[in-house]
Amino acid sequence: MEMESKHVLFLTNNQVERKPELNEDKQEKPANGGRSDKMKAYNKLKLLKRQRKKLERQEVRMEKEMFQGLKSFVWRHFGFQKKDGSTDSKRRAVCKFCHAVIKYSGNTTNLAAHLKKKHDISPSSSGRENNTDTTPSVSTFFPQMLSKNSKRAKSITAAISYHICKDLRPFSSVEGEGFSELMNTLEPRYTIPSRQYFSERCVPRLYTRVKAEVLHELKEAGRVAITADGWTSRSTEAYITVTCHYIDTAWTLKNYVLQTRVLSDSHTGPNLASVLNEACEEWHIADKNPALVTDNARNMTVAGIEAHLSPHIKCFGHTINLATQKGLKCNDAACLLGRVRRVVSFFHRSTLANAVLKEKQKLLDLPPHKLIQDVITRWNSSFDMVERFLEQQAAVCAAQLDQKIRKSMKNDLQTLNEEDMSTAEEIIQLLRPVKTATTIMCEEAQLTISVIAPLKSKLIEHFSVCEDDMPLIKEMKQTMAKELKHRYTDVQEVLNTAAALDARFKTLPFLCKEERDATFKNIINEAAHLWDQKEDTQAHDGTAMEETHTTHPSEEACDDELHASEYVPVSKKNQSNGGSVWGHIHC
Repeated sequence: MEMESKHVLFLTNNQVERKPELNEDKQEKPANGGRSDKMKAYNKLKLLKRQRKKLERQEVRMEKEMFQGLKSFVWRHFGFQKKDGSTDSKRRAVCKFCHAVIKYSGNTTNLAAHLKKKHDISPSSSGRENNTDTTPSVSTFFPQMLSKNSKRAKSITAAISYHICKDLRPFSSVEGEGFSELMNTLEPRYTIPSRQYFSERCVPRLYTRVKAEVLHELKEAGRVAITADGWTSRSTEAYITVTCHYIDTAWTLKNYVLQTRVLSDSHTGPNLASVLNEACEEWHIADKNPALVTDNARNMTVAGIEAHLSPHIKCFGHTINLATQKGLKCNDAACLLGRVRRVVSFFHRSTLANAVLKEKQKLLDLPPHKLIQDVITRWNSSFDMVERFLEQQAAVCAAQLDQKIRKSMKNDLQTLNEEDMSTAEEIIQLLRPVKTATTIMCEEAQLTISVIAPLKSKLIEHFSVCEDDMPLIKEMKQTMAKELKHRYTDVQEVLNTAAALDARFKTLPFLCKEERDATFKNIINEAAHLWDQKEDTQAHDGTAMEETHTTHPSEEACDDELHASEYVPVSKKNQSNGGSVWGHIHC
């Protein structure tokens, strides 16, 4: 043991090699009948083992005392040099990897530099960075909350306000447990304001800012079109919503919901006209000669006249709905829809029938689609109901014959014979182009006024009676064609002009020669009028006209040019766009 004390000892049991003692450990215990000298040697070996274990326990205890208060990561890789059982006052630290001796004076900078340079060991790689990491601060247990006036808190509050408005969420959503847990996970230091704070301060402030931006954009618009529609909420409160559409300087179609107002008074034409005039004044668009788009209700027609908004265009989608609804009210069609509606209603009410229908769909390899229940006020829902019924006809019939639900159906059992199925297929074939026209009119990112006249003409042509049509189809065609023909007679000139200015319909193939000539002449007169206005404005401002095109082209020259363009084919791009409209409603 004295030999070992003269060497560098490290305060770990694995650093000291004790090969002589290990060799002694391998000696076997002598047998009971062995000689006395062997027994003495065995007892001496046991004594040495006990002394060694005692010394090791002393070393471990000394190690704990020496490293008490030393929390830096370097002490995982350094020990102290010992001479004759003493610690040498902890003045020399010895590296456990290369046995290098480094002077230690209470600062671990040299030791950390040695580990980084020689062994590429840093605080991050060792898992402990410094002494402060092991001592949690007060802020760990009690984090400092964000002030409501801080930049971070204001940005979060503004984002929540935008979320409420953009996604039409109720103010009470900020008090939900799920929302609180979400915000606590994203930013634990943020305190969610109350619902009153959002409803009384944040959202009104956001509305004021957005309104100022919309007013600035509307100020730059040349002309605008407004739409108005009345509706009733679930709490039976009447509202009227006014929207605005215009094209900006970059030729991009923009639209905004200007206002939604409670209309407690009767929805008469004068009352609606008052609301429209107030909206135009509030948003400073009264001087932009706004056009008006509404449904075909009588009070909306009176409102447009009372408000002096022109032109007043009726919604073509609503017009198609009215015409088709009248066609579906024919006796045989109404009876067919009633039978289909009763079957669909049964499968919607009965969970057992719905489960059996799904089983039959799998067996017959049909799409797992649910049956569609129609809404009386929307004709296209009736079209979708019959179309889906025809698709699932085999599964519906198989489900109706199943013993599981046959008893529960009782009087609700409705079956359609072959004649009914044939009639349903004919109705679907008749109304499919009408559904396509309705879909085209639902575009929000494109102007649709130029499509009204071509679609109306194409639908009337589609409703022309053929000799091989069954009586019901003939009756439906005549009813819907009659309903469409008397529509838009007061604004037909505006619709034809819009179609002529659309590259897809610039040759006006849906009009006769006299109507085309009249439309082109109106466009020429309007262009000449605008040219004269421009000259008058420039002359009034004292600005000189450019030498090019000092006078507008003569009416005869323009007329010849427009007639010549009648026979010029549209470009490939325009042909594809126009073909998409005409192809969809191809009869």
